Amino acid sequence: MRALIFLFLTTLLSSYSAFGQDSTRVKFSISTNPTQYFFLDFPVIFEGYYHRHTIGLTISYRPSTLNSGEISSGKGPRLGEYIYQNYHNYLYNAVTLGLNSKYFLRKQDNVYLDGQIFYRYWWFDRKKASFENVEGGYSFDGTRTEKQNILGFKLLFGKTVEYKYGHKIRPIINMYVGIGLRYKTYLFETFDGVVNGSYYSYKKDNWSLWTPSLEFGITLGLGVDKI
Repeated sequence: MRALIFLFLTTLLSSYSAFGQDSTRVKFSISTNPTQYFFLDFPVIFEGYYHRHTIGLTISYRPSTLNSGEISSGKGPRLGEYIYQNYHNYLYNAVTLGLNSKYFLRKQDNVYLDGQIFYRYWWFDRKKASFENVEGGYSFDGTRTEKQNILGFKLLFGKTVEYKYGHKIRPIINMYVGIGLRYKTYLFETFDGVVNGSYYSYKKDNWSLWTPSLEFGITLGLGVDKI
């Protein structure tokens, strides 16, 4: 993992030959984060460029692919907790809306700071589900309705790379690292089922928490020089 992060940072900050290094920037871009596709999440990012600033909108949808089933648990007492299994829980639907604004630090290149805020909603309704994690101490088996609301903030440091192909439309890459903070609220309802070894005809659990995060990734897209 350390080697991977080092390689990513080196790539992020290093010079490159196939891509332009001047300060000419596109006027508008549309991009996506391909790594999210592995989790059936499909984000689309629209971004307008204004001198050294951008304003962007992110829209994402992740469909449910199961109507019932067992949710697998991660390894370890922390990663095995149920609240960290969302992307591996295919009972869930999810939608995301986000806003961001980049500020390019220098005119000579495309290094930037990016502030982001997003809202994500996870849900499924009246699905037969089961989960057991001995290390995490939480289990259930019954009909479940679940809702999660997540408000997140990110501060990213990154670099935009534009491939100088043509004048109006250019392939564009964003590479970034940073930190994040999320506020999450949960509502879990169990109907005619067992929660932590006890039977309930109806049980309602809700709580909230803050979680920090380390962010790094890459987005791919197209930039338009003139709209």
